[in-house]
Amino acid sequence: MERDALRAPAASDTDAWRRRNRQELRKREAMNMALLERYRPDIRQMHLGGVAVTDIRPARGAVAGKLLLYTHGGGFVGGAAHDALDSTLPLAEETGLRILSVDYTLAPEADHARIGEQVLAVLAALYADGFAPGDIGIYGDSAGAAIAASAMLRARARAMPLPAGLVLWSPWADLSCSGDSYRTLHDAEPFYTSDDFLGATARCYAGSSALTDPLVSVLFADYHAGYLPTLIQCGTRELLLSDAVRLQRRMLDAGVDARLEIHDGLWHVFQFKPVESPEAVAARRSTGKFLLQRLGVC
Repeated sequence: MERDALRAPAASDTDAWRRRNRQELRKREAMNMALLERYRPDIRQMHLGGVAVTDIRPARGAVAGKLLLYTHGGGFVGGAAHDALDSTLPLAEETGLRILSVDYTLAPEADHARIGEQVLAVLAALYADGFAPGDIGIYGDSAGAAIAASAMLRARARAMPLPAGLVLWSPWADLSCSGDSYRTLHDAEPFYTSDDFLGATARCYAGSSALTDPLVSVLFADYHAGYLPTLIQCGTRELLLSDAVRLQRRMLDAGVDARLEIHDGLWHVFQFKPVESPEAVAARRSTGKFLLQRLGVC
């Protein structure tokens, strides 16, 4: 989304947020048609644990018995599982992995707790279907990275087995926007600003919880009780640079296997903006290598 598209309705105006999302999805239709033509995936719509999921398999066939769980970005208030093809199709093709994109209920209709429950319901259904924790990787971008990371904290609190590995692309880890880069990189980020849009969407997602609640802003979580191996990627020109740097440090201080890749001169979710850039390809290659290793595929 370009800067001029980021005009926020009132946090409580669910209908206005829905209209805005429909408008944004329409803008992406031509791009998604081109991606479908290019990658020719096998896509199916299904439900797991009562939650809608888009099941994506690469044209060349998927690695047997392994998959990725994906939570899309969109500021918690936008996007859709079936629409997030730029962040799923290339990675599926490049890794050979099946990807299940979770169509969680958007904020403000749902808050962080309900969204997190939906991700856990999908994960629990996969375990019930016979998948082992070592068969599953999870990744998300931007707000979706926050959702994925928070869901893993919720799983840990319930003593659910954690998947093999987690990848966070440009994670929004601090919804209170307290990091230095929210100010120093305000004019460097080409896609997003730290003005009314971020504040409004953060309130939509947090609901009645504080923005610094660890399940809302995973930067403030305690990772000493254990966490899954995590790869974080970000660019030097994005507002959320501080979130990525501080999140990795917090994880490392707790003994978590947390890796950080900072890409010079790049912006928010550059891993697929645009899909074909050399930098995006390199970042996805690193993502794929990490996940395939964690899944025991290579």
